[in-house]
Amino acid sequence: MGLAVWLFLQKADGTFQPFPTARYGRFHDGQEPLPTLVGQEVRFAEVVVELDQRRATRVCRVIWPKHRLNAAGQWDPQSRQAGIHAAMETLGAPSGQDVLAGKAPLSMDHLLAEIRYSTENLWDPTEDDLTHFCTAVNQRAKRPLITHSGTQLIRL
Repeated sequence: MGLAVWLFLQKADGTFQPFPTARYGRFHDGQEPLPTLVGQEVRFAEVVVELDQRRATRVCRVIWPKHRLNAAGQWDPQSRQAGIHAAMETLGAPSGQDVLAGKAPLSMDHLLAEIRYSTENLWDPTEDDLTHFCTAVNQRAKRPLITHSGTQLIRL
């Protein structure tokens, strides 16, 4: 058993195409631009899947990162810096479970940092986005792993 990260890039028509993890790393580090997407906001889906003998058995988590590209097709430096700053501000925040259990106070600074981070770095998929996303994940897995009801994902 193990875990893998699958990345998908949302295309202009709303569908998702697999995006190589190594290429995403190079893009993320500023080493590889996305020249066909110059000046756009690009949307990804980052999926953590559980593997059993290299076969995907379960979707563990989905994150929806977005990045603004500059005229060279690279992650816009100002947008990147704002995202990194917002992420750093969220470090050290108590978990939601601890706050709800009364074990940790809710800090307004941390709450605002999380909102800034989400606004700068994440996107919310629509029902149509989720339909396309589930199709892409299930095709990659070569079996049904995930579906959705409205805007809620459902693991199979």
